Amino acid sequence: DEGSEITQKSPSCNPLDRLRGMFGSIFTKKTSQSFGLPNIGNSCYMNATLQCLRSTEELKDFFSDRSRFIFLNEFGTAMNSMWEGRTREIKLDRLKSVAAQFHGTSQEDCQEYLTAVLEMVHTALKSHPNCISCASGDSRALATQADECWLDYLSSHGNSIVVDTFEGHIQTHLRCQQCNAVSKRFDPFASIATPIPNTKTEESLHNCIKQFMSKESIENWGCQACKNTVTVERSISISKVPKVLLIHLKRFHQDTSGKRHKIETFVNFPFELDISEHCQSGDGSQRRCVYDLFAVIHHLGTISSGHYIACCKDRGSDRWQRYDDERVTACSKDDVVASSAYVLFYHARDEPNRDGPNRDGVSTLSKSVQSEESSLSDQNLQIRQLRAELDTKNLCIEQLQQLLEERDKEIESFKNNCTGSKTEN
Repeated sequence: DEGSEITQKSPSCNPLDRLRGMFGSIFTKKTSQSFGLPNIGNSCYMNATLQCLRSTEELKDFFSDRSRFIFLNEFGTAMNSMWEGRTREIKLDRLKSVAAQFHGTSQEDCQEYLTAVLEMVHTALKSHPNCISCASGDSRALATQADECWLDYLSSHGNSIVVDTFEGHIQTHLRCQQCNAVSKRFDPFASIATPIPNTKTEESLHNCIKQFMSKESIENWGCQACKNTVTVERSISISKVPKVLLIHLKRFHQDTSGKRHKIETFVNFPFELDISEHCQSGDGSQRRCVYDLFAVIHHLGTISSGHYIACCKDRGSDRWQRYDDERVTACSKDDVVASSAYVLFYHARDEPNRDGPNRDGVSTLSKSVQSEESSLSDQNLQIRQLRAELDTKNLCIEQLQQLLEERDKEIESFKNNCTGSKTEN
């Protein structure tokens, strides 16, 4: 399938209605067997993405509570059917309905599909905690700024299993080259899109990440401190690391003439990824942040005629499987680390320091708010479940009323016929 520029797709105005038939029992069966998915017309981008999501532990743990997904049926049913080997029961055409872009049989980008699926799940499950606003001021500690800005983001954007699992926070430092004043900004991210050099045959993932995080100069910047138009030095670091780190290798490039190319450079990525040098805590010190690779989406072929496959690690073992639509085969680690790698899935270890940019990425204040918000989220889910049951009952009542109305009409028609017959006699 053809790779394309990464653009986030807007969810439907009625995500719950669309998801009511899309998500059900996710990952509830525990078995070591693996199963493929049929290609229903250039759907390899979707099949590869679903296999990687199926391998994500946080989704399994969250959706194993059946009360959570009464309105998320089709996707969960698909995951569960994949787990049990009942892949012929999966309604893959419905899983394309996350956005209008995926309705047909044209070649699509797996990264765009992944973004659309996660956005739709978030929209259906999100809650809006009453969080503290992110105020500015040099007197506040950076840790407090980062925590409160994250809570402010949750308050406006909402929180969900998607945000809790896949999203992190990047802090940007802008230093004025004239007065040395520093301003800070915090922005959420769901993946790191790393550039790939097109002039080399091989590059390391560490260097790609360094290039993404490297300092750069920005000219004609309006400094709020000295009130001059100056050049500033921009540097970025990660203040909140996600539980699952998605790394998108930017293989598809558009040149100045508008023609698009695929970058074939081999990116050598590790099974154990240490990003500690890019993670900064409140006091400016680095914290140990280590991730383990558990899934990779590969793009084979050219930009105009390509194909997606997934390589996923089996839970509880060091064995890897290659998912090529319906075909599932064992693969070696050498097969996993290939020049066709496109999207990398890394899972954080349970070792980051709790006072640094750990997996939760929040201080004691933030955690207490998260705990309260989680309780509110569960209550909201219960309310939605009750509403769904009420909607079902109301639908049944409406159907009964329609039947009664039709019966009344039949009786009235019968009476009229009888009256007409007596008149004629």
